[in-house]
Amino acid sequence: MKILFVFGNAIYFNAYENVVRLLCRNGHYVKILHGEGRRSHPVDLSLRAMKAEVKNCESGPLRLRRKWQWLLYFTRRLLNRTPYLNPQHPSPWLVNRKTGFSRPMRILLDIPPAKALLKNKWFQQQLRKVEIAIPPDQAILRWLEEHRPDVVVASPCLYGDHHETEYIKAAGALGIPTIVALYSWDHLMTKGTFHIIPDWTLVWNQVLVDDAVRFHYVPKDKIFITGAPHFDTWFNMQPALDRAAFCRQVGLDPNRPFVTYICSSLKGNEAKLVEEFARTLATNPDTRHLAVLIRPYPSKPRIWDDFEEENVVVWPKVGTIPDTPNAKSDYFHTFYYGIATVGISTTAFLEAAVIDRPCVTIMTEAFRYEHRMGHFRYLLNADFLEGAHSFDEAAHILGDILNGADAKAENRHRFVREFIRPWGMDRSASLVMAKVVETAARRQPICAEEFVLE
Repeated sequence: MKILFVFGNAIYFNAYENVVRLLCRNGHYVKILHGEGRRSHPVDLSLRAMKAEVKNCESGPLRLRRKWQWLLYFTRRLLNRTPYLNPQHPSPWLVNRKTGFSRPMRILLDIPPAKALLKNKWFQQQLRKVEIAIPPDQAILRWLEEHRPDVVVASPCLYGDHHETEYIKAAGALGIPTIVALYSWDHLMTKGTFHIIPDWTLVWNQVLVDDAVRFHYVPKDKIFITGAPHFDTWFNMQPALDRAAFCRQVGLDPNRPFVTYICSSLKGNEAKLVEEFARTLATNPDTRHLAVLIRPYPSKPRIWDDFEEENVVVWPKVGTIPDTPNAKSDYFHTFYYGIATVGISTTAFLEAAVIDRPCVTIMTEAFRYEHRMGHFRYLLNADFLEGAHSFDEAAHILGDILNGADAKAENRHRFVREFIRPWGMDRSASLVMAKVVETAARRQPICAEEFVLE
């Protein structure tokens, strides 16, 4: 079968690499179309590597809509505000985040009459009728008619100005089965909304099903749970280096335990926070021998250029994305050999949970904004994070962990079972998603019972 994946940016391929590999291994031809990112990092390294290895996989740039572009972008951006105006949304202040509107327009949309209009379901329906009234892009239609894939899979399809949604729209008009896959745990709470409802929307777990229905009006019978393909890599990975060799590689003393600090996309200079955190550990009798390994946020490595602190190592200095075998191995070692993972609000907590390491979140008043985010409640509700409301409390928690305590272990295991691998700890989410894609391509009904009985 011919399977088309469409990503708004090549970086999204990383979450579905294992799915694509499985489909290619099963003999299907996979075509990947993607947009171009604005980052300097070459985000398609893993895609390039896989194409060199797998012969029945190709990639190329996606086509951009030209006609009616301005009107669609405007109505989609308006719709992207509507989930945050839902009275049940836990983070309503995000209404102006990444909307694409100018500041004067945002001010206008924030006045009560404009908010009331956007909250009105009748008005939302009229905006969606604009989407329906505007026909699919003719160039994309012709491309799909020429290549005739058996199914189109797209991600993330939540931004107003991304073009992967155009392929879902065109494929639906041609009667080609369509799938939208949720890319990340935070996307339903911090991004936009779905502008075209596909044949199937794939999410990780029941919690995300509920939010897709409540805030994005996706029909429940059109949603299928797959687990999180994003994290399959970490379930079976084994260390390629022993602990002493890894410590020497990054510049740590092999004779000292270390904690891994994972940086976030915070505003401001996180180096100041880490400096205070490291000094607190150094002055606490229980943690004074504890070193700190800092992993910079990929797009913010420069804040560490002049950073120097005793028993603290910044590695890798330039900041990297774990998108190649070597980079994934390095990333795995930072969790595996650390006694715990510390951060503010980061996807690394999910990865650390999979690798089964305690997680400590710094919950000082300075980071109240991050911890009030709607998606962070998934982690708080699961109660697998050790919450430290001061650096002294963080040192106390890490001291207990050094002494063998792991109070949240069972909650962490339950979170992984329910949030990341709801089909079973031995059931790869990539395998589940690959089967869903194959079933949709054959135009067969997708039944949960088939997965349970396997």
